Amino acid sequence: MDECGNESTFELLVRIIDSEGPFWTDFPNDLEVACTEEIPEERPSAADNCSAVTDIDFVDEITDQSCPETYIIRRSWTARDGCGNATTDYQFITVVDEEAPTILFADEYISAYEDGDDVFIDCAEYGVITQLDYGVVAFDNCSEEVDIQFTFEDFGQFDCEADGYSGYIETHWTATDACGNSTTATLNWFLVDNTPPQLQGVPADACVTSLPPVPVVNGIDECDFVLVELTEVAPISCTDGQYVDRTWTATDACGNMATATQRIFLGDTEPPSITINYPNLTGLPSGSNGIVASD
Repeated sequence: MDECGNESTFELLVRIIDSEGPFWTDFPNDLEVACTEEIPEERPSAADNCSAVTDIDFVDEITDQSCPETYIIRRSWTARDGCGNATTDYQFITVVDEEAPTILFADEYISAYEDGDDVFIDCAEYGVITQLDYGVVAFDNCSEEVDIQFTFEDFGQFDCEADGYSGYIETHWTATDACGNSTTATLNWFLVDNTPPQLQGVPADACVTSLPPVPVVNGIDECDFVLVELTEVAPISCTDGQYVDRTWTATDACGNMATATQRIFLGDTEPPSITINYPNLTGLPSGSNGIVASD
């Protein structure tokens, strides 16, 4: 309007358009969690330059899964304003399985022991400790199924006198989970031999007219080789003639010994004969029925 009262009117129509999505005021960092942990939900916050933020939501997608319990979650967070404009950004959550299974000695033969124990047993039990495939159970914090492998290593014979044991064996159980994490439990077995060997083929005592050949007598042992030695004494006089003692001694590698003796009597082995000297009975065989007339 001017000084004389004249006026003019101008109209301007302005259209306000909201084409920008919200912006993040706080957004969660990338995370690494163990497979036993719950996946966290740390929500972001957002604002908009024109209107209120009406919705913030996420969608998870699993990527880079190297095993059942090791993978990456790509979490897509989306914020929307009142005009439907959306902003999307990603949070990466890495789930890892780095813990190996736990092994428990379950078989009653080994249940009292712990990993790495030294165990001294009789060498006769060698066959038991090499058959302990199912002697343990394994548990894992993430995997439902755990593979168990059993192996043993025999280090051969040892000098009992020098080492105190005749053999040494290691048994190993290796448990592996679905992600390849593994643990091994070991027992160290020392074989001791306190049991003497046995002699086989020792003949019984005998009465003979002449000394027989020496028979073959064997020694057996559950743990070691056996040396069998024969000792024969010179004939010893006795009431009815002479006798000879043959003694076999079996010795194993750990010095345990067993002995057995055969006594052989040398002399007259023929039994005495009986002669009937009676009238009318002379010459009758043994067991005959005889009738004798009385005077």
